[in-house]
Amino acid sequence: MTQTHLRLTTWIAFADFFTAISLFMFYNYAVQRTKVILIEKPVKDFATELHKQLEVNKVPHEWDPRQSWLTLPADWFLFERGKWEIRDRDKVRVLANCLIAALHRSQSNDKANKQPEFRFYLMIRGHADARPMTVITNMELSKRRSHALEDALIEYGVSAPEFQVSSQGVGDTEPKVDNCADSSSLAGRPFRMPPCPNGLYASDEQLSPNRRIELRFGVFAAK
Repeated sequence: MTQTHLRLTTWIAFADFFTAISLFMFYNYAVQRTKVILIEKPVKDFATELHKQLEVNKVPHEWDPRQSWLTLPADWFLFERGKWEIRDRDKVRVLANCLIAALHRSQSNDKANKQPEFRFYLMIRGHADARPMTVITNMELSKRRSHALEDALIEYGVSAPEFQVSSQGVGDTEPKVDNCADSSSLAGRPFRMPPCPNGLYASDEQLSPNRRIELRFGVFAAK
């Protein structure tokens, strides 16, 4: 075999090797992408059904159809300023019934379409505004509020095996509106991080979007 033939054979071998690697990577990506799509669909279907249930029961909430989570105003549960005790547990019962009804409806649709039923992961994320606290921090307040809601929902039947529930507090780290009074109306300007200039915070009403509970969902098992 001449050196030219040897080099040609070597290059062909390398080309075949890299082609095989590329095909494997593409196949692996396609498989993983299919898994993501299969997981995203039941989650979004469930979020859509929950949105319908909340509307029927007149529960105030925000929902973006592109996302798989919903947002509730923390004040709806009548959390008093600086407190984490739920003052209106009937509203938690309504929320729990909506979650359970949405699960049953989405599972019925899965059966009708011959799709597997899923068990869901529910993450309760608590948010607070940035006004200074005296006893505990805003972060700790949001943690206690989300945990209080977690305990209450479990009491009303939002629990294993259908739901795996956990809670998280993020404090004032993800504001929806500016916490500071002098910059809250400036369009396109980045939010100022507390403390606010001269200690001037936006009003309680203006800051209500920052006091919220997010319900985020995922799939942790298929039946």
